[in-house]
Parts: sequence; C-alpha cells; structure tokens
Amino acid sequence: RKMGTESLGCMKADYLKRKADGEVKKQNYRDAIEHYTEALKLLEANGTKTKGQGGQNHLVLSNRSLALTRCGRYASALEDANRCVLLKPRWAKAHWRKAQALKGLKRRAEALEALKASYDRVDAPRGDDEGDREREEVAKEIRRVVASMRREEIAQWIVNALAKLQEGGAIKAATLEDVSKEEKVEACFRHIKISHQQDQSGAERSVYFDKVYEWLLDSCICDREAYELRSAIYCKAKCLKQAQADAMLAVACTHKHYSDAANSSGPSGATTVAKYKDLARTYCQLGVAYTCEKSDHDDVDLAQGVKCFSQACEYDSKEDKYQSKLKEFAEKLSPQETARVQDLLRQAQAGEYKHSHLLQGERGVQIHQMIVSITFREGTRGGLTAAVREELRGSFAKHFMCRSTLDVQFAFIKFSEAGGLTVGLEIHIRCAADSANLRTAKGFVKDLCSPSYASTIYSIIEGENTERQLGRSIQAASAELSDITESVRAQQGTDDFEFSYLLGGKASAGRVEGDQKPARPKTEIELPYKMYKLVLADGSPCERAEKHGFAMSRVYYSKAELPDEVYAQLCDSSLRWRQSSDEVKIILLQVPRGLKASRDLGVQMLPDFVKCASRSGEEVYFEGKLCRGIIPEQSMWEYDADTGALTFYLKKMNLELLSKSYQHAEMWWPKLCVHHTEIQWDDYEKDYSDLPEPIMQQYEKNEIQSKLLNNLEYKERLKNEALQESDELRKRLRQERLHEMRTGQSLSWVDLNQGKKSKKRIGL
Repeated sequence: RKMGTESLGCMKADYLKRKADGEVKKQNYRDAIEHYTEALKLLEANGTKTKGQGGQNHLVLSNRSLALTRCGRYASALEDANRCVLLKPRWAKAHWRKAQALKGLKRRAEALEALKASYDRVDAPRGDDEGDREREEVAKEIRRVVASMRREEIAQWIVNALAKLQEGGAIKAATLEDVSKEEKVEACFRHIKISHQQDQSGAERSVYFDKVYEWLLDSCICDREAYELRSAIYCKAKCLKQAQADAMLAVACTHKHYSDAANSSGPSGATTVAKYKDLARTYCQLGVAYTCEKSDHDDVDLAQGVKCFSQACEYDSKEDKYQSKLKEFAEKLSPQETARVQDLLRQAQAGEYKHSHLLQGERGVQIHQMIVSITFREGTRGGLTAAVREELRGSFAKHFMCRSTLDVQFAFIKFSEAGGLTVGLEIHIRCAADSANLRTAKGFVKDLCSPSYASTIYSIIEGENTERQLGRSIQAASAELSDITESVRAQQGTDDFEFSYLLGGKASAGRVEGDQKPARPKTEIELPYKMYKLVLADGSPCERAEKHGFAMSRVYYSKAELPDEVYAQLCDSSLRWRQSSDEVKIILLQVPRGLKASRDLGVQMLPDFVKCASRSGEEVYFEGKLCRGIIPEQSMWEYDADTGALTFYLKKMNLELLSKSYQHAEMWWPKLCVHHTEIQWDDYEKDYSDLPEPIMQQYEKNEIQSKLLNNLEYKERLKNEALQESDELRKRLRQERLHEMRTGQSLSWVDLNQGKKSKKRIGL
C-alpha cells in the first residue's frame, strides 16, 4: 500500500527527534539542535499538531530549548520555551524550560514567575511519588534562584508583590503619603540591608530571602505581614504618616487574625505564644514609625513611640530589641511627655489590655479581678526599672497560677516624697467556682490585713531586683478581689482590640477624601546611582558593595585574587567602563551590528580626547574630553560585528605617579569624561595588578620588608613574653621559699596571693 507523504514526514520527524535525544545524552548539543530543527520543520510543514505522531511539536520545542540552554544560547532557548508554553500552557515542563532560559539571561524575577507556574502545574495532588518528586525539585530550584538574587532584586520583588496585593484589594492603598516605585525599591533595599546588619543570628543573608521563598510557595502575603512590611518600607522612604497608618493596620489585622482563630478552633498555648510574638513585633514597628526620624521632624512623636515599645515589651519581655528601644527613647522624654505616655497606655486599654480575651473559647470559667496596691517607702520612679516590673508581674502571675504575665498589668504608679512609691497591680484570675488559685487569692487578701503583710509580699516576689531597687520597707499594702465574669461576657461579642475601627466600615484616621492623591513626604529619600549604575561585564546588575564610614575600598595587587570585573554604566546605556591602575576599558553599546570597521567607523584618540562616529559623520557614538590623560600610541580599539560592541583599551598617562609613586590611589580616575558624574570611591574594589613595573617592584620590595619586620617583631615579642614569664616564675618561687623560711608553712604562690594559711607545720 502506498504510504502518504504526511505519514512519512511524521515518521521521519519522529526518527530525527529520537536521534537528537540521543545526541543530548551524549552532550553533542550542536548536532542535537540541528536534528530538532529539521524535525520541527517537517512537523510544521505537515501542519500536524494533533495527538499521536504529529503531536510532538511541543516536545521538540521543549527539548531544543534544553539543548540551547546547555549551549548558553539563552535568548533562542527562551523563544522555543515561549512557543512551547503557547502550545501546552498546562504542561509544567514548558514553564520549567522557560525558567531555565530566563535564569541563564539573569532575569531572575521572571524566572521565579515561570517556576511558580511550573510548581502549580505539577500533578502532585494525585498523590503519586513521581509528582511529589517533581514538585520537590521545582521547590528546590525556586530556593536556588531566590538565593542567587541580589538584595535589590529581592526589594523589587517585594514592592511588586505589595502592588499586586493592593490592586487585588487584599490591602488598602496608601492614602496619606506616597513615593515613586523607584524610591520604594530603594527604601526596601535599605530596610533589608539594615535588618540583616541588626540580625544577631549570624546568617549569611537576610531573612527576607527565606520569606520570599515562603511567600512564593504560599502564593500570597497575609495582610498583617503586608502592612507591617509596607510600614517598614515607608519608614525608610520618610513617609512617616503612612508608615504609622500601615503599622496600626498591621496591629489590628494581627488582633483580628488570632481572634478569629480562637473563636473557630479555641485557644491553645502555641497559638497564644505566636500571637504575643506577632503583636510585639507589630507594636515595635509602630513605635519605629513614630521615632525613625530626628525629633525635630513634624511627624515624630516620641511619647507615642515609647507607648508602643512599652506594649511590645509587655507582649514579649525576653526580646532585647524591644527593651533597648524602650530604654533609648524613654530617656529622651521630658516629665510632661512621660505623663502623656501613661495617659496613652491607659487610653490603649484594648485587646489584651481589656478583658474580652479572657473567656475566648472557654465555658464554665469565672474571671476574678484583684487590684493590689503596694507602697514602697524607699522607692522612686527611677527604681521601677523594666527588670523590676517584669519581676513583679512574673512573680504574681506564677503565685496566682495565671495563664501568662499579660494577666498581670500595672494599674497605676504614684510617687510622693513623703509617701514613697505606690504601685498598683491589676491581676486577672481564671478559675472554677472553688479552685486552688481562687482560694489562694482569697487567702492573700486576708494576709494583707495582718501586720506581717510585708513578709507575705516578699515571699511571693522571686528575685532580688525589687528589693535592691525599691528596698524592703513596705509602708502599706492592700488588695481587692471582685468577680468580673459577667462584664467580660458582655464584651465578648465585640471587636474591642486596639485600632479595630480601621478594619470596619468606619473612616480611618487621616482618610483622604475624594480623588485626592497622597502627598509627597516632607523630606525625600536620596536615590543613589542617578547618573550611572554598577554592572558586570555582560551588563547584568551586580550586588552593591558594603559601604563603610570612611569610604574604604579593598585593593588588589594580584590578578589571581581579583573578583568579577565591575563596570560603571551610564544611565542612558550608551557605554560602560572600568579601569585598572594602567588601563581604562570602555565598551560602547549603541554601535550598530554588522558594520565593517575600516569602512564604516571613524575613531579618533588624542591625549585628552576620544571620539567614535560613522565615517559619514551622521552618527556619533561617543565623544568626550577625558578626565585624565592617555597615551594614544599605546592605546587600541576593537569592534565585534556580531554584538556591535566597540571596545577601547586606553593606556593611562599616570603623570600623578611621577611625583607620588608611593600613593597608588592618585592614578585612579574619579570619572571618565569631564562632563560625567564622579564615581564614588568605595563603589567597587581597586585593581592595582598592572602597576608600572618599577612601581610594582618597589611595592613588592616594601611588602617583603614589611613582612620581615613583622616577623622580627613577632619573634621579639615571643622572646620578651618568655623572659617575662620566666622572671615571674622565679619571683613566685622566691616568694614561696621566703614565706616557708619565715613562718615554717608551705604554701603555693596562688594560696599566698589569696591570703590562705596552711595548717601543716614543718620542723626546722
């Protein structure tokens, strides 16, 4: 029977595909690409995109994309991967191929999107091992890509994710103050950098790398995290009012989240601990929003900040960060501001500071409130330190078997010169009708009526801080116990936590009416690299160098130790350039491809001037007066017709070294042309590996002499230390012998130094 032309073409395409697959296994990628291309032409010529033999277009495209990626031809690999995605949008491997090509092009943010699409399309829910393994492999690749990202890329991803949440209605838009996207990215970068510097765990990179990985797999950032993070970004962008509003929303969303969780599944110890830690963190962020700028800023409110740090310490007293923040800003308060902080804390009687949380998820439980008043005769306000407050709250919470120290709060603090310091504690006791802690409370009230009330109180307090700071003399003490169960039950149905009005239908504080746009901040963030940016040789951005207070930069005198070359690229993308001690390298980026250098290009190099233009003079690709002089006879240029890159290699004149040969930094150009912006000194490391030979020889000679001198000093120091140790030993032995001769007692030098006496007598 005569075989159809279409079937023959499909069979030939299938044969070529299998042959190409074999070449891929042998790592013969060029031959594989040729076979895949021939197979694809046959399939497209036959127009067969149905299932069966002809439905292999997406497989051939996927495999050719793999081969192209292995060859480093990432742009072509991305084209094949995009075509494959169009043919099979639900196929996980198509998105995987696209991610690998984007990763090779160093477009990591887009690669993450493709990997997330692949992760979501892996058929893992069916429960088979193969699907689980594929899903796990994609997750590992997502982590690898996130780990390879720069901090600026992480900041860019976070800002984009917050924008998507805002567009989707998950979080509210900024209504008070706002800045451009570039300013938000810079602010987010600074937040990531500073948070990593302040991290005490010693991690190699910021915690936000792990957070981005988690947010990618979870497909979302919860509203409380989003508001807290946006508040931190606005703090760095100097939008203090908006940062304060977002931090308030973060507090309210945290309260609401755990309130809903408790109502649905009941309270638990682990949930309570997590709640307190999250609330402490959000209150701390609110405090930072009130205090992150100088005190003369219009939107800074130290009293509000100290109030928020106090609340953070109440929720998590073990975190040193909150304690240090509270101490730092509390010391700056005036007496009037201190009184205002106390008023603010009384006004903030909401959520954990009210009582409705006490009965969440529980039935048949009574709540008793006890107000304890203690007057310390020798106490002062300054003596009531954070350690004393924590000791008092912890001791009373333990004695009355409270669920946590949050059940013990300070109701009032009074001080007078005549009466001393009076401290009021508000204690909430969860109990049954006749439980042990209720009996303990009733017995405590009776004991305070007896003359030995002072000993009763100090028998409860564990630790020495209270006695050391406030003294042991207690002038008066009293306690009142009352049942508040019914009043608490009446509050249970309402959302009474702090800032709860922000989540309801009520207008938020500082709401902008109508279509009015958010205002610009009163002081603006300064954007770096406005005129240039730092890139690698292929044009991809590089990680920013860590800046130091004295603008220091590392210097390399050996080629073997040099890191990746860093270039300064102008923001108009016309050129990028770098320098060493002897040479300036310039790469022009806007020269057309496919030109013939001798026919189409005109290059002029003078001691202080360089120009590159077309022969006709219609196009000027680069022209400028150089910052320093060059030697044209020893300079050169080359043109790559395939990429269109024209590269200058300019020999520095280095006249500065003639007078100051020992100051190698003098030959470093601050900028390329006189009309360019200066490059910051500490933007990247200095390459001194090609110093002029006489100067390099002098440097190496000085280094050898310095090492010899250091070795001699080291040996001399060891010798002196040995002599000193020998002299000390001789003195000790002589002291022991003199003591033995004078007293007849045998003691070591250590015992003699500590003043000990020996009972052993030695007869003479």
